[in-house]
Amino acid sequence: RSQKQKLIVVPIPMHPTKKRQRGYNQAELIAQSFCEFTGYKQAPLGLERVRATQPQFSLSVQERAQNLADAFIIGKHFLRHHSTSPVLILDDIYTSGATVKSATQTLRKHGITVYGSVAIATSTASVK
Repeated sequence: RSQKQKLIVVPIPMHPTKKRQRGYNQAELIAQSFCEFTGYKQAPLGLERVRATQPQFSLSVQERAQNLADAFIIGKHFLRHHSTSPVLILDDIYTSGATVKSATQTLRKHGITVYGSVAIATSTASVK
């Protein structure tokens, strides 16, 4: 099997309260379309956000890392199915890398290989 067939896309989750307020998780919707286009498998429940965090845009690099510390746990998908397939993390916006780093650490703690990350946009504004 090729790498493409094995790769699992994990969107960055929103805290359940915020997702209820908004009605959707934009990273999950982007991941769904991305997977339809690429043929990759998606694991929308690969990670779970267990701590509500402040919006990242107003924080410094150090504050962003602190804001996301222990924000994620391994999700139901990987608790039910031990996977040897590498993961591609998908987020909507990449600014400082704090979100992806926190998600990567959570996945790696559980023996899951992170192949890389992809985002639909990046910030051109300098981070404080």
